[in-house]
Amino acid sequence: MNAMMNAVRHRKPRRRFAAVILAATSAALLSVAVTPAAAQELATASCPAPYTDPETVGRTAPGQGTEVAHVFVAQESGNPTRVELFLLRNEPSAAGDFVVQIVSVVGGEPTDFVLAQGSIAYNSVPDLNSPAPSSVALTAFHQVTPGEEYAVKVFRNAPVEGSVGTSQRDPCVPGQLFRRADPDNPWVAAGPNDMIFTLFVTPPEGPAEGKTDGTLTIDANKGKVEKGRKVTLNGQYDTPSNESCEPGRTVEIQRKKKGAPDSAFTTFATLQTDNAGNYEIRKRVRKTRVYRAFVQETGACDDELSNTQKVRVQKPRPAQEA
Repeated sequence: MNAMMNAVRHRKPRRRFAAVILAATSAALLSVAVTPAAAQELATASCPAPYTDPETVGRTAPGQGTEVAHVFVAQESGNPTRVELFLLRNEPSAAGDFVVQIVSVVGGEPTDFVLAQGSIAYNSVPDLNSPAPSSVALTAFHQVTPGEEYAVKVFRNAPVEGSVGTSQRDPCVPGQLFRRADPDNPWVAAGPNDMIFTLFVTPPEGPAEGKTDGTLTIDANKGKVEKGRKVTLNGQYDTPSNESCEPGRTVEIQRKKKGAPDSAFTTFATLQTDNAGNYEIRKRVRKTRVYRAFVQETGACDDELSNTQKVRVQKPRPAQEA
C-alpha cells in the first residue's frame, strides 16, 4: 500500500464500504446552422452534417420507452450548459417534452449516470416537414473532461412519437449512435448513423475561493493476479478542512493499457464514497492495466485525481498433479 494511503488512514480511521439511460432510424444529410454560443461557452463536441430530407430522420417509438444516444469524446472541459440538435414533431400538437441528457459512457456504451439534463416542450420544436435545430438548456450536475467519452441521450416522456435528426454518412469519428427499446433492454449500435448535435460547456474558472481541496487515493489488494481472477480496488477521498465533501461523492474508476499515454485513460466503472470518503470495487481482470480514480468538483468541493496503481496479469499456474 502506497505511502499516501498509509498517511491518510493513519490520520483518521475509516469505515470500509462495498461498492455498490426515442428510437432512431436512418437519416440523410443536412447543414446545421449553429446558433452563436454565449461568450463564455465553448463547443466541446459537434457533429454537423447536411440535413435535407426530413423523411429519413430518426424517430422515437410511441411511449416513454425508446431512447437514442450518441457517444462522443469531449474536447473542452466544463459544465454542460446547452445542446443544439434536430428535435422534430411527428404530430401537429401533443403533450409532454423531449428530454435530453448528457450521460457517462462505460465500455463504449451509454450508461444511466446523468451529468446534465434539460427538456423542451414537444409543441415548441419544428414540424417534421420543416426541420431546424433546437437549443436545449441543460442543468449540469458534473463536468465533462477532455479526452473522455460521454453520450447525448434523447427520449420522449409522453406517448406521441418525436424525431431526432441523424446523418447516414458517419461524419463524426470517433462517435457512435445507439438505440434501445426501453431502459431494461441493452443498447444496440444504429449502423453508421450519427446524431447531428453541438454540445456547449461553460469552462471552469479554477477553484472558487473557499472551495475545499483534498486528496484521493487508489490501491489494489494485489499487484499481480492470475488471468480471470478478481482484484479489489479501494481508496479514500479525504478533505480534512471540510469533511462534508467526503460522503456520497461519485468516483470514476479509470484504466489504460500498460505503456499507453495518460490521455488513454477511460472510465469503466462509477461508484460512490461511503460516509467517511472510502470506496471499494471488486473486478475480474484479464489484462495488465494501470488504474486511477477521479472525482468531479461540486459547488463547494474541488475535483481530485488519484495516484496510479498497476495490476499485472499473469498466466494461470498449471494445476499440480496429485
